[in-house]
Amino acid sequence: MVYLLFSQKAVPLQCVFHSIRFKVNKGWSKALLLFLCPYLSIPLHKSSLKKLLKPLASGNNIKAGYIQNITGNEPHKIYLFKDSTILAKIPYGKSFQKGEMTMVFYNECYPFHANGRTFFKEMFNDTIFSIDNQYQPVPRWYIELGKYKIAEDARYTLTDPRKSVFDNAATLTPIGKWDNKLFFSARANKQNYLFYYDLKEKKSNSIQISYPENSFAIPEEHSFIPKCMSDDGKYLISYEIQENDENPVIILAEK
Repeated sequence: MVYLLFSQKAVPLQCVFHSIRFKVNKGWSKALLLFLCPYLSIPLHKSSLKKLLKPLASGNNIKAGYIQNITGNEPHKIYLFKDSTILAKIPYGKSFQKGEMTMVFYNECYPFHANGRTFFKEMFNDTIFSIDNQYQPVPRWYIELGKYKIAEDARYTLTDPRKSVFDNAATLTPIGKWDNKLFFSARANKQNYLFYYDLKEKKSNSIQISYPENSFAIPEEHSFIPKCMSDDGKYLISYEIQENDENPVIILAEK
């Protein structure tokens, strides 16, 4: 298990990403049968997968889908299947009372693939998991954000539509792993950031992308927020689909 502990002191968020401490759990399976990818469309077996909301995976003819826990009592988060046969179900493990407001997010599960292994993190879960050869999740890194943490039950307890579950919180999205580094995008205080954690050096560093006025925070009007990494680790990749436009805009940033 890896603990990423953010400073509890009142420091600018740019500095927070330099305050991570690390502890590693080396016990995990080497064999993985999946390649999670949030952009693939997959055929669904209607009789058994009616609730499947988010296609995630493809690899070795094995696919997966992620189910958002909108009601608070969904039994399973991920279905792993081949053709129309369900191979395994990964449970949520917790249930919550449905809140006054119903929240559905465009993307709530963040998968990435590195070194022949598959990883995923959920929006309201602080743990990054891998999936072993028995189709079971294995905890790899635990992220402790301190006062920037989003409560696990935030989507069910919000009652004021003028507020957001992300107020005063930081959201971290894993982008990928390359050269013994974990790459993340983050959003907090209405600003977007890029940073990486060096697994060998046990420290984090921001990735500085220069914008006008010498600001290294990504301005609100700029949409480059990397969603994934190329297999060779050379490029951070983002995309944007314009409204009423069939031609997506692809953005690459070379490291």
